[in-house]
Amino acid sequence: MSHPTRTGGRAAWAGQLEMTAAGARWQGPVGDNRPHRHLAAQAVFAVSPATIRDGQGRIWTGRCLLVDPLALHALETEGDAELIFIEPTHSRAVLESLVADLGPRLRDPVIVEATEPSLRFWGPLLAEPAVPRRAVSPALLASLATIDAALEDGTVRLATVAAAAGLSPDRYRHAFSEAFGVSFRRHLLWRRITRAVGLISDGQEITAAAHTAGFADSAHLARTMRACFGISAGRLSATRARQPLRSSEEPARGA
Repeated sequence: MSHPTRTGGRAAWAGQLEMTAAGARWQGPVGDNRPHRHLAAQAVFAVSPATIRDGQGRIWTGRCLLVDPLALHALETEGDAELIFIEPTHSRAVLESLVADLGPRLRDPVIVEATEPSLRFWGPLLAEPAVPRRAVSPALLASLATIDAALEDGTVRLATVAAAAGLSPDRYRHAFSEAFGVSFRRHLLWRRITRAVGLISDGQEITAAAHTAGFADSAHLARTMRACFGISAGRLSATRARQPLRSSEEPARGA
């Protein structure tokens, strides 16, 4: 475990963001960001040691920093960094494949743990032997695709998603949290964010992207972006204008 330290100046946000099958990936300088939390587990890879300030005010340093879902944190680093966001609702097989792809880059990690034990992602995944995850029913796994399909149509109704899984809305909410460790509401919010980010990255105006992804307006999206990533949608949009989105078909280093 590294010792808490602090760093000085920060670079501007001027890198590349891409949505991936696993979640999302940022490559480039990491700029000023407020304390935030997001549903996705996060891996930070930096050439020079980066620091993370957690929700208790502790600051951890390392070249490989791993953040559990919904762990409050703020990231500071000098120079370029690669940030990989992984949705925790993926199956165990998918997650283990992702870890295998990252391989030696995960050596000597510093883990910023979630306060809630059910949200701890990296520790159990990297343990030797790996800590088994609770089995998830095929109906619940299929419901994730139902959610994404409904997002494409613009409206996600809990009753419809629950019915597709053969459950009542109340039972579905309970089963979802029990299976994935996060609430249905949190998962839906994350999927809305990733949809909005993808649309903005493709060049859509912020207001249009917000409405398409299911946010009330651009201000709603901006508040949510700050809470989840510590940056505004406007800053993301300006960054995209400077650095074109990398094709998702281009091989990503270590991803």
